[in-house]
Amino acid sequence: RIFSAKIERVIFTANCTAALNQAIYGLATSGSNVVTTVTEHNSVLRPLYELERRGEIELITVAPETTMITAADIEKNLSDDVSLVCVNGVSNVTGAENDIDGIGRLLKNTNAVFLVDGAQAAGHIPLNVESQNIDALCVPSHKGLLGIVGAGALILSSKAQIRPTIFG
Repeated sequence: RIFSAKIERVIFTANCTAALNQAIYGLATSGSNVVTTVTEHNSVLRPLYELERRGEIELITVAPETTMITAADIEKNLSDDVSLVCVNGVSNVTGAENDIDGIGRLLKNTNAVFLVDGAQAAGHIPLNVESQNIDALCVPSHKGLLGIVGAGALILSSKAQIRPTIFG
């Protein structure tokens, strides 16, 4: 199974941006804090800024102490009020491979959902929802997976209880 995905926990989307928006709007809890990083793509930052503008979340933005985001960087900003932590697997800004293993271990026994933007990482570095404790993994098909343009996926762990964002 690619990414250790359970097929019943995979949502196919138009692209990675759509997957990220669905994850962010469906997983961020109103009145909570959300932790992200300064190296995120606009498809993560813009929905988070919108939730912050609406007064639905308090956004905490982390800068790395070194060249990559580590579990220690996230831990400094972790509290019981954090509902969602958004980190890219590989930064499109710096090219750094972030510490997904360490962050996943850190968040495993918390209430925070761990969202990984896999746009630059999928197909290039190992990503495993189960072993890395990733609760929501968003991937495009056309980059490292060598698929078609115009397809993506949101892969959810059993911990991630997503609210629907589209009805009809």
